[in-house]
Amino acid sequence: MSESSDKKINKEKRKINKIFRNITKTNVDDYEDVNQDDESVGFLDYDDEIFEKIHFNKYSFINNRIKEEDSNFGYLEYLSNNFYNKTREVYLHYNFLKTIDIKSFKIKLNNHYFSINRFPCLISQDNLKILLNNYKNLDDFTINLIKACVYKFTYFIHKTVTYGINENIVNFNNYIKNKILIKDTIKIVEFYLNDLYINLFNELNNPKVDFKHKYYANYLLNHSFIISNYNHFVKWYKIYLDNFVNRYNINNINNEISSAFSFFKLDDDASYEDFKLRYRSLSKKFHPDSLGVNNEEEILKVNYYKLILESYFKNN
Repeated sequence: MSESSDKKINKEKRKINKIFRNITKTNVDDYEDVNQDDESVGFLDYDDEIFEKIHFNKYSFINNRIKEEDSNFGYLEYLSNNFYNKTREVYLHYNFLKTIDIKSFKIKLNNHYFSINRFPCLISQDNLKILLNNYKNLDDFTINLIKACVYKFTYFIHKTVTYGINENIVNFNNYIKNKILIKDTIKIVEFYLNDLYINLFNELNNPKVDFKHKYYANYLLNHSFIISNYNHFVKWYKIYLDNFVNRYNINNINNEISSAFSFFKLDDDASYEDFKLRYRSLSKKFHPDSLGVNNEEEILKVNYYKLILESYFKNN
């Protein structure tokens, strides 16, 4: 892996560890990774009786094999479409879904921000095509191989996150708490998707390998780094969800509300009208027409803290 790739991963990892420490007071690397196998694993709950039992599963990866007669990109195109459509069919529980407002969130992949088609990380096929079009040397076979890998990985991430929420829906009954979970989950998944992209392109840039050969295409499509990425995500996200359910309390929620007040530079006794004025001011400030550039990071902060304070003022 190149030095620049290492720096990018380490920078993103610091951001994710900040999220993780907010709840567990530890870093993800303090925990062992799960075994690198293909077996379906049902994680046991913590033994500590103060922890509420949560349901959580890891899913087996499907082995997809390209045959001799599939040496063109037709089968890979089928696979990417199939995993994309299967991901769209993974449904969140309605009681959680109605709190999402997913239009206020985006995911950052390879330094580009994209709208989320389905929570937590499904981007449209058109947007993935835009991302891949930045690489001028990719032919149709390679593009479809990457798409198949990405949407395969995305599908299993979605199953893990979605069913982790659905099977513990009783714990997600607070609007602000749910928003925090959504923000954190997207950021965690974003790290693993970017890591996947970096690994994919590092492999594809190997001049000694012809990935049009069925053996190497199968190797990439079912590569251990895809499974390893998923295993590591599952281990981390299970710990995150456990701690979020059991340790994220009213103090954490109040801290998020305080951060929103601070972001909009509002006093503690500010009114809803004061908030609306500050929101309009910042929205105008960070609008692309005002800046001449699109500052997505600040716009996302404005939109996120807007959701927090709208809920706060509605219930106070």
